[in-house]
Amino acid sequence: MDVYVLNKNLVPIGLIDTYKSLIWAKRYREIGDCELYLPATGDNIALLAEGNYLARLDDDMICRIKKVELDTSPENGDYLIITGYDTKDMLDQRIIWGTANCKGSVEDFIRTQIRIAAIDTGKRQFKKADGTQLLYLAAKRNFAEKAEEQVSYKNIGEKVRELCKKYGWGYRLYLNSFVLNFDLYKGTDRSGTVIFSPDYENLAETKYI
Repeated sequence: MDVYVLNKNLVPIGLIDTYKSLIWAKRYREIGDCELYLPATGDNIALLAEGNYLARLDDDMICRIKKVELDTSPENGDYLIITGYDTKDMLDQRIIWGTANCKGSVEDFIRTQIRIAAIDTGKRQFKKADGTQLLYLAAKRNFAEKAEEQVSYKNIGEKVRELCKKYGWGYRLYLNSFVLNFDLYKGTDRSGTVIFSPDYENLAETKYI
């Protein structure tokens, strides 16, 4: 699986197609993460800078590089350990300022709080390195769930996860035209139809005890 590297303006600047291992853990309503282990070449060190982003064509999770480590050993030589987190963690950097009332659509309430806390102009707006707006709202889903509650000074990310857990939703920040879009969605329960078998080539190896 190829891993694309995007700069701090979300513009593609490179491709990683040779690596030792890749962990890519996307999560439905929690914050996902990734870990990339690859040779510490000069090109890789320059490309995989803290604050850049990692993306894949077969998945919509975008990870921001948070940690770059150099691992040196006589057996393996010099390797980089790149740790990244789903850009959903951006919402954990904002709070509901003051008191907010939810009276009606839960989806509208979430979208309104994100717009106020992270999208509207001002110091709280998330921006790219070039100063332009980073985060937008995706198209509304028109979910039917309604609620009535009052929230004060709650972390936005925590509140979104709390409501998603309550109503069975997932949320994501996906890339669209070099910006991130916040989206609520409902997954499909396939637990009764998933079969793992060597015949289907979805088991790499098995161990029987």
